[in-house]
Amino acid sequence: LVTGSEDGTVRLWSNYNSGGSNREPQLVTAWQALPEGSVSSGRSTFSSTGGGDKGLVMAWHQKSQMLAVAGDSRIIRLWDAERELRVCDLSSGADYAATCLDCDQSAGSLLAAGYADGAVRLYDRRLPPNEAKVYTYREHVQGVTYVNLRGDSGSLLLSGSGAGDVRVIDTRKHSTAISCQTSQGMTSMAAHRLADIFASGSMHQYIGVYSLNGTALNVIKYHEWFMSSHFAPVTCLAFHPLRSHMAAGSLDSSVTVYSVEPKR
Repeated sequence: LVTGSEDGTVRLWSNYNSGGSNREPQLVTAWQALPEGSVSSGRSTFSSTGGGDKGLVMAWHQKSQMLAVAGDSRIIRLWDAERELRVCDLSSGADYAATCLDCDQSAGSLLAAGYADGAVRLYDRRLPPNEAKVYTYREHVQGVTYVNLRGDSGSLLLSGSGAGDVRVIDTRKHSTAISCQTSQGMTSMAAHRLADIFASGSMHQYIGVYSLNGTALNVIKYHEWFMSSHFAPVTCLAFHPLRSHMAAGSLDSSVTVYSVEPKR
């Protein structure tokens, strides 16, 4: 388990899923992932641009054990987590803080970063660090909430902003393949790695589930009646990598897990 803090520190933990045993989580290693002053405070949950003050943002590539980190900095720093060595610093080419980050899960060559000004930038880490930026997409008018590289070697780029607009971009043609609108005031978004679905959460106590072509599949929202479940503004979403499970974190520090599978 890897965690990032607003001071730019990254920590790696083991035994975080003890399976009912009494073993405590163990800190394996920790280091300063970004230079001091390169990470914003992270104390503001929602910003006027919709992207939020995210502080340190990270992306993990499982096969190569690579960790990419970014923040309020002009670089995206790549780390070899297994050897605890810095690989390189990619020039971001941005004047605004990074709000989200992702890498393709096949070769891990492509990186996508969303920024507070609404821009999404695509990077190729096989190129020299100062020339790694491949393309800049300006599809959003508010801060980018989420980016996700999908398809073969990151051929599709999914992104969403605080205005609720979602784009699916063909990175080979650098053109928008699908455009749709979700709820205004989007604060979080997540996509399933295998299924073509994504979910968006908002500060209005609302979670929408959509297919990748923009069709609304389900809505989870707060209802003021007896026996209704408590539902606070959503701050983060995550899908299980294999199963049809979704976790939602809320502003009241609660975590709720949703599933379409019957209980056993």
